[in-house]
Amino acid sequence: MMTVTREQWRVRWESLRNEPLFVAAGAQWRRAPWDIAWRDIPALAQQVRLDPDALQARLKDYLDRPASARPIALYLHIPFCTLQCTYCAFSKQHYQERQVEEYVALLLQEIAYIGQTEFARTANVAAIFFGGGTPGVLQSEQIQAIMGALHKAFTIAPTAEITFESSLDDLNMEKYHAAVTSGINRFSFGVQAFTTDVRQRIGRRDTRESAKRRLSEYVAAGRADIVIDLIYGLPGQTVASIREDVRDAMECGIAGLDLYKLQILPKSILGQQYKRNNWTQDQDKLQELFRAATEELEAVAEPISCSHWRTRKSERSLYNTLVFAGHDMVAFGMACGGRLGRVRFMKPIVPPMYRAAVAQGYRPMAGSLVGTEDAALRRLTSAADRGVIIPQRLDEETDLPMSLFLTPILQSWETNGLVTRRGDAYVYTAAGRYAYKAMSRFLKWAFHYLAYDAAAFASDDKDAKNNLAADNPMSF
Repeated sequence: MMTVTREQWRVRWESLRNEPLFVAAGAQWRRAPWDIAWRDIPALAQQVRLDPDALQARLKDYLDRPASARPIALYLHIPFCTLQCTYCAFSKQHYQERQVEEYVALLLQEIAYIGQTEFARTANVAAIFFGGGTPGVLQSEQIQAIMGALHKAFTIAPTAEITFESSLDDLNMEKYHAAVTSGINRFSFGVQAFTTDVRQRIGRRDTRESAKRRLSEYVAAGRADIVIDLIYGLPGQTVASIREDVRDAMECGIAGLDLYKLQILPKSILGQQYKRNNWTQDQDKLQELFRAATEELEAVAEPISCSHWRTRKSERSLYNTLVFAGHDMVAFGMACGGRLGRVRFMKPIVPPMYRAAVAQGYRPMAGSLVGTEDAALRRLTSAADRGVIIPQRLDEETDLPMSLFLTPILQSWETNGLVTRRGDAYVYTAAGRYAYKAMSRFLKWAFHYLAYDAAAFASDDKDAKNNLAADNPMSF
């Protein structure tokens, strides 16, 4: 966990540059850029698990000190939902009014506790995100109570991005206006698809026409930016239907759109169907869908990350930017994770544990101390998420010779059509945005090789590979 020196970095570079996996730039190139076999070797998780007492002591010490000048984010988890989407396996509970009331009371208690700390009094809150579950199940007065508590506990920047997630089924105009009045300025709707048949296959109750009408109403209200999610790879989806989905979204006047690949989660209804029937995802079909959606988006929107597009400058996707860059993030609620300094933590995942934790103030159930070079790695992965990597800038920002290993990787990716050169920047192409997660995993592997123990990363060492721990950041 010691800080790497520039000399150690250069010595390890001489070893890394001869690694077969590095020489191949992480993949077997067949018919690049779309037909690529990525060789995923998990990056070593440079983190130390903290026992409960050590975790609590570190968090208390951090919260008792003034916050740094870096902006922070807040996350509020609302684990209730009225829908049963077939692809979803997120931690959630079916909506029950009394349970929601109790949960909101616990949230308010937790916010008030943190609000008494020196950290909260001095922090600059730049982004707040209500996620779930479906925060749209909250009543107007509950939304206002939570926002009121946050304003009392923290200094929220006038330009802060405050996002409220919902399904179109759960929000209404009364809740919308209550939210906007309390300071919420961005709504994220999990539309996933407009096509009626596709929507109903994944557990949505309404039609294309209904979804478009309601989305257009929120856009027309004009008091907040409206963004949506679309998923490619859903059952019944076609190239024609996903093109129509993007056009429908643009007709509604949205400010931004996230385009995600369908993830087959083992505990979801869809995941269980895949397992029972021994189904697999058709990679050629996924690429066709992604390329069709991307072609539509490129004509009308600007990509600001590998998965997010915007149609107006006011749309920033700031919360995601801060989290990817490793800024402090205070998480409120159960079954969610946060970060303070070098400590990443997970909150209690079941109601009795959460009640007990709130009774003691602010008490995560588990946590770990990340490696000393995590800040530099976050700079790299944040750039990769945006799809724009400038090696020389990363050299300056991290005070490490990052371009030593980045330049040959990026040059290989340029040759194979995953990035294109624009001055000092390497910008991801459509094929690069499709493969960006595999590309990021390879960059993390190479970074960890240089920053920590190079011997553990030898790509032809079976024992070392078997002992590597997958670096899976806690989901939020």
